[in-house]
Amino acid sequence: MFLFFFSIPFGLLIWIGALICLFIKKSKLKWYLLLISSWTLIPVWSFVSGTRDYFQGNAAIETFGLPGREFYNLDPDLRVWNSTSGCIVMGFEPFTQIPNNLAVRFWTSLLGIQKGAYTGAYPTKEQAKEMVSNGEQASVSKQVDVYVLSYKNQYLTLRSHHYSDIVVLQKTSTVRATVVNNECLLIETTPDSTQRVIMLAEKSNGRIFARYYENQTR
Repeated sequence: MFLFFFSIPFGLLIWIGALICLFIKKSKLKWYLLLISSWTLIPVWSFVSGTRDYFQGNAAIETFGLPGREFYNLDPDLRVWNSTSGCIVMGFEPFTQIPNNLAVRFWTSLLGIQKGAYTGAYPTKEQAKEMVSNGEQASVSKQVDVYVLSYKNQYLTLRSHHYSDIVVLQKTSTVRATVVNNECLLIETTPDSTQRVIMLAEKSNGRIFARYYENQTR
């Protein structure tokens, strides 16, 4: 019943009812039902999996549904990526995703941001708009499969985390750029580009970790 979304509510109710009955009867079988049931094992495994990912530097906050364009931004508080299982909901997502997310939040609050994550400046959308408005014109050029930004006599290869990051640079040769605290590179495409967007990248390696689109709050 755990595997099929249409039977999950009934399966869970039956399991809870059986567990309550066994506790009332003080039967030892309740421990078998509690410890080796998928209703217990799957959430526990999901928590363990989230814990493993945190310590390996691969943690992500999981959800479902069709995401907006800014969904794939690095979480500004947890500094982990967001992940979606897609539009088709099977029903068991709360048993797999919630425990994973609890593990990520728990270890981050206890031990801090996971290793390898970006920990530098992370302006909000409004802050980024204001900062980049005072930036300087910079050139961007495509070299094989990457884009190189020329900014203040520095050349930085922009690295994409999500496929849409680099696509917006295909039809523009100039951008407006500025640097925050020598950590965060802000890049705004010019009005003649296909999409008006502000991209945030790590100055040290050019990895894009967030993008802010016009007329979108999330």
